[in-house]
This record gives sequence, C-alpha cells and structure tokens, in this order.
Amino acid sequence: MATRPSPRRSSEREAITEETYNELHNEYVAAMDNLKERVERTIEDLETRIKCCNSQIGDIKESLTDLDIAFATGEIKEEEASKGIEIMKKGLRNISFEKTELESLMREVKIYLTSPPGSLTEGSSDTDDEKPLPVRIKNVDEDYSLKEQGKP
Repeated sequence: MATRPSPRRSSEREAITEETYNELHNEYVAAMDNLKERVERTIEDLETRIKCCNSQIGDIKESLTDLDIAFATGEIKEEEASKGIEIMKKGLRNISFEKTELESLMREVKIYLTSPPGSLTEGSSDTDDEKPLPVRIKNVDEDYSLKEQGKP
C-alpha cells in the first residue's frame, strides 16, 4: 500500500519570490483599474438612459395634455381620447418603472465603486434579512406594437 506524502507545514512552504509577487500585484492593480473604468462607464450609460427616461416621461405627459385639449375642444371623440389616454398611461407606468429600476441599479453599482474590494462578497448586503433583487429591464419599444395600439 502506497503512502501519501505528508502535507508541508506552513513553516516549510516555499515563499514566492519578490519578482513573482510584484508581477501578480501589478496584474491585480491593472485588473482593478480596468474594473473601475468599466463601472464608471456603466454608471455613465445608466445616467444617459435615466435622462432618456425623464425625456420620455415629459413627452408622454405633454402628449396626455394635448390629448385632453383635443378632446375638450371636440377635435377627437371620447372613445379615441380614452383609448389614447389608456395607451399613454401604460407607457408612462412602464417608463417610470424602468427609470426606478435604473436608478436602483445605479445606486448598487456605485456601492461597488466606492467600497474597498475586500469588503464585497457576492450576495453581501447591509442586513442578513435582505435578499438580492433581480432587475429586468424591458425594451419599451417592443411593448407598444401597432396591434396593442389598435392598428392592424
């Protein structure tokens, strides 16, 4: 029966050379810098998308006002106004939800940017009761097909 070599004690372990340490350390620093740059770009992208959501929210609110005026002046019938208002309110809810999700995601990303690397672990949170919340961002353009708008 073959015997297994006994594991080395910590005092017997070979230390890595200073050159190897420096090389590994430089790779680590470069990877962390790259990650920080990617996180910053992600934040910029999120901020741009949030601004776009704000613009869309403003446009929808303006369109709702125009629709109300068109109905009040008799330019369109009640049925058309009701259908238009229903579609625009659905769009407003979806855009507002997307904006909220993007803002939440941006806060989470900023936490990673400002936290020291050793303090972050997958699934970590401030409280033990808190569970990660998956974020799903819908493509709003797909939600408003011509069929949903009552067009063939």
